[in-house]
Amino acid sequence: MLLSHPNYPLKDHLTNTMKRALKKYVPPKLKYFNEKLVKGTLKIIALTHDFGKATSYFQRYIRGEKVKSSLKRHSAISFLLTNWVIRETIENNYYQLFSLCVKNHHSFLSNPIHDFNIDKEILEKQFNELNIDFINKVLDENKFPVIKCDFDDLWDSFRELEDVYDEIEYEENNLKYEFYFLYIYLFSLLISSDKEDVIFRGKFLSSNLNVPDSIECYIKTFLKKNKIDYLRTKMFFEVAKRVDELNLNHKIYSLNAPTGMGKTLTVFNFALKLANRIKKEKKTDMRIIYCLPFLSIIDQNYEVLKKALSYILKNLDSDMLLKHHHLSEIYYKVDEEVLDEDKALHLIETWNSKIIVTTFMQLFYSIFSNKNKNLKKFQSLSNSIIILDEIQAIPYKYWFAINKVFSFLAEEYNIYFVLCTATLPMIFKNNIEILKNKEEYFKEMNRIKMRIHKNEMNLKEFIDLVSEDIQKNPHKDFLIVLNTIRSSKEVYQSLKEMGLDGDFYYLSTNIYPKERLRRIKKINKNKNRKIIVSTQLIEAGVDISVDIVYRDIAPLDCLNQTAGRCNRHNEGKKGIVNIVKLIDDNGKRFSSYIYENHLITKTEELLNDYEIIEEKEFLRLNNLYFKKLSIYKDKSKEILKTIENFRYEDVENKFKLIENIPSLDLFVCVEDEAKRIWKKYEEIKEIKDVFKRRKEFLKIKKDFYDYVISVPEYALKGKEIPLENLDKIDEKYYDRETGFRVIEDKTIIL
Repeated sequence: MLLSHPNYPLKDHLTNTMKRALKKYVPPKLKYFNEKLVKGTLKIIALTHDFGKATSYFQRYIRGEKVKSSLKRHSAISFLLTNWVIRETIENNYYQLFSLCVKNHHSFLSNPIHDFNIDKEILEKQFNELNIDFINKVLDENKFPVIKCDFDDLWDSFRELEDVYDEIEYEENNLKYEFYFLYIYLFSLLISSDKEDVIFRGKFLSSNLNVPDSIECYIKTFLKKNKIDYLRTKMFFEVAKRVDELNLNHKIYSLNAPTGMGKTLTVFNFALKLANRIKKEKKTDMRIIYCLPFLSIIDQNYEVLKKALSYILKNLDSDMLLKHHHLSEIYYKVDEEVLDEDKALHLIETWNSKIIVTTFMQLFYSIFSNKNKNLKKFQSLSNSIIILDEIQAIPYKYWFAINKVFSFLAEEYNIYFVLCTATLPMIFKNNIEILKNKEEYFKEMNRIKMRIHKNEMNLKEFIDLVSEDIQKNPHKDFLIVLNTIRSSKEVYQSLKEMGLDGDFYYLSTNIYPKERLRRIKKINKNKNRKIIVSTQLIEAGVDISVDIVYRDIAPLDCLNQTAGRCNRHNEGKKGIVNIVKLIDDNGKRFSSYIYENHLITKTEELLNDYEIIEEKEFLRLNNLYFKKLSIYKDKSKEILKTIENFRYEDVENKFKLIENIPSLDLFVCVEDEAKRIWKKYEEIKEIKDVFKRRKEFLKIKKDFYDYVISVPEYALKGKEIPLENLDKIDEKYYDRETGFRVIEDKTIIL
């Protein structure tokens, strides 16, 4: 008996992988390729992807014998066989290029031109050691042409692919887009099904779950204490009613409403009702993918949705609601069974759930990437409603590319996009607003006024200004948001040393995550006067409310997000948001260390005409600001050119949601629980079996990273500090109040 994996018959693995891939497959709405031929191609790819394991070399290896590495490999010889079967089955030779899914199913995608350089001599040796009878029996049972050729014929059919690729390179761009993402789609179906079969063996996953009709009965339990509560409820039900009015052929929507209006539950309910209408009218089951830009608010929003769904559903398992980010707990429960780490990790990373709460990073890099790990969830995007909350966090330079790519995916892969924000960027020109009278809500929510300080000031002048204001307003809560860790620490320490009345809190990514969350909870529970100094991490989604804010100059959308932490619940007298322009000892603005200069320039062009701006003016100013930014398309055009040229290996370098700053991850060991986890980590490092070591680390990964901070390498430059990545630090390098001790001026941890 031929094996694919220890104790697993090769034939079972091939046929089960094919069945899994076909079960996952959702027919795209294609313009240039034929859907039936695509499905047939997928069937061939999945069935033949491990034909190369039918060599005597691999079979000896899987049974524990030593075999030369180049001879036991199976992807390249499997690819040649797959290509031949597609060529004999489908007349259109463009479909042969999809056989490259097989060649790369244990690696990553790249420009097909790179895949044509393979070792003929090795492949011929492998071909001569193939169990052709086994292969032909599998093909014949599935009604595909059997292999009757010799190796030279097989090689010649492979060499034809270069000519096929030359032809497709000269096709129109729309066909290229279709090929580009169809290749990713088939690759995603193959690798997710292959991995799933290896992990679950003969067990097939089944779920007949439907998302709830709505969460309206849950919303009706909320008490309405003030005007803003009534406005939130009014908006919730107005948006809910909109679902019945929509033309389902339109795929891109937006919810543009003021901060603090309860957009999370409103847009989620909209998605539930939309999914149910699509199910009823189009007989299509939809998945809901709720995406957020920051890890700091993922857990918060997940708990909000979990609470709402738990009110409605008797059982809430992981196949209904799932959280996924790179630090999320590896936990998956279904039908009272908690799955082991390998099974759980696979189901989480392939988004095997009806409702997923995840990050922008996870979503965008399932599209703009070539990596196996990222692309295996691309197949889960078909038939989905994707909520992009805090959409303004997407860098403006990618708007044009996102417009083009998302519009294409919406039509061909049946994806509905819902953009959700208080500051709506002009990414799409054809998005339909689901809050019809949004202007009225912005006028009603006139909770704050923004005061523009025209002149630049240094930190000493700023500290004098803020301390005077704090003393003049002894019962007011203050939030001071600064652009760099260095400036935030200096302001915090100076104000605290003055003996000002109030409870002081410091927040930045210099503080390990568990302690940051602890401080935010304390802020919300504390009824005393509070003085909070923070970096930009406070901006979006952190649900705190103060009376007076000071914010160092930043792009307008960032200023608006910070303003959302002021008088958030309309508690009484208008809040005040002071915008200042801070400079360092060299006269350089702190904002220049963080933001591109023209973003600040465009912001100041709008703000310079004002001394005071009412909140009701924000909508108009935001629209003007985003209009100024929409002309920048150069970076987007580079990304689109990369797609048109099939340069899969370059796309992730072109599309960067976060600029990578070389940094060290350091484990902060200043509390007992951290010491316990570090001890466990050191025990795990001693495990010699790499797979067992990885499995054991997954058990503590979430708790481990609760104590990890990232410090830019240049913060350590010139310092005699013997630290390496994932080293442990204690009070020598970590201050319990303000975090990591050695920080350079340019530290810009966001």
